[in-house]
Amino acid sequence: MGRYSVRQAERKEAPKGPHPIWNGLGCLMAVIIPAMSIAISVVALDLILANKWPFPYQLLGYPHFPDFFFSTKGLADIFGRIDGVKNLYAYIALTLVFSIILGGIISVLYALIYRFAGPSKYGPTDAPPVKIKISKKQR
Repeated sequence: MGRYSVRQAERKEAPKGPHPIWNGLGCLMAVIIPAMSIAISVVALDLILANKWPFPYQLLGYPHFPDFFFSTKGLADIFGRIDGVKNLYAYIALTLVFSIILGGIISVLYALIYRFAGPSKYGPTDAPPVKIKISKKQR
């Protein structure tokens, strides 16, 4: 080795993509949010009807489908079972509302956790932020 030779430090490779746990959380959100919103909508509609709170009457009752939906045996089996669910439209509407609300809440929590537990804003090649004190000058 020469007198003025410089040894370069080994470079660490940056991870490619997010940590796998974040992918797992996203997958769980896709499964848990609809299941929770369906369960909450059933409980909420039972509570609304028991307390006689105002609710759109158009969403209550049994759904009615046109006759051509029952034209074949396969469709008749499917729509016959759906046709027997009381307050189906109310359940669907409340499920959509609760899924939007739950999705928003979980997304905000997810962002907060990622903000505190995620990688830093600056990489290994970034310079640290400049710290400047600004004082008010009087004229």
